[in-house]
Amino acid sequence: MVQDTNGDFYGTTYSGAANGDGRVYSLSVGVGACEKNTDRRQGGRSVILLGTNLTRATSVTFNGTPAVFKVISSSEIGAIIPAGAITGPVQVVTR
Repeated sequence: MVQDTNGDFYGTTYSGAANGDGRVYSLSVGVGACEKNTDRRQGGRSVILLGTNLTRATSVTFNGTPAVFKVISSSEIGAIIPAGAITGPVQVVTR
């Protein structure tokens, strides 16, 4: 299985269709944006946040601490991890 930037997981089966071919399936578990680079051992590192409809992002926080960020595309935001926010949730607010 692989995870898309929309948070859904996609995979394939070996067989199962009437003609013996596999099938493609998806699984949505309600996961939103995710971090591409998950190593947050120190502040000041840059990370890529993945999601959908990120073009109108107004803020990014790591464990409640505001981060410097730049919208790269509708599915990617580049952000700098604030000092002292190496654990906890990441929140992206859009308008």
